[in-house]
Amino acid sequence: MNDDSRDGTETEDTPQGLYIANSMTGGAVALGEGSRAEDRSRRVGSPGPAEAAPPASRVASAPPGQIVIGGNLGGGAIAAAPKAVAVDSSVRISGSEIRVLDDLGRVRELLAELDRTFEVEAVDRELEAAEEEITREGGLRPGMLRRLLSLLRGGSTVLSGLSDSAGVLDSLRAGLGLLEARQDDS
Repeated sequence: MNDDSRDGTETEDTPQGLYIANSMTGGAVALGEGSRAEDRSRRVGSPGPAEAAPPASRVASAPPGQIVIGGNLGGGAIAAAPKAVAVDSSVRISGSEIRVLDDLGRVRELLAELDRTFEVEAVDRELEAAEEEITREGGLRPGMLRRLLSLLRGGSTVLSGLSDSAGVLDSLRAGLGLLEARQDDS
């Protein structure tokens, strides 16, 4: 409830506050008319138990206009007011994508040791585009994933030439295979 100082009456159109029973480790909250909050963070991996606070006592009921989060808030966006805006544009990169990112970086390091031919440049650009997509989006779109798998499954003489000296290609193939299986399950 909001106390309107002009005539002493109360209105219910503006939130009074926010109560988080445990913890908030990311996200955005906008409370009050016209307020704006954005979460554009980049998070690596899933939130672990260390990030979450131990359970706290929770209010049995909340006053009108109050936001109550009974547990841990690890991201997202909350807006409460007629003109409040909360935007969640965060990206969380999972363990599988982290592994693929590492392997992509190592393959690009191996490519950097080769003579810069047209094919080496083309493969390097594909790998760089994949790294950027994972970093920006948190994963790979199906089209990019298919192109990378095609390159790694025999579509590139440059990469097949690296396979003698780099077990990292097997690791990258396996990681991309996991991402492909996960997309197929979706």
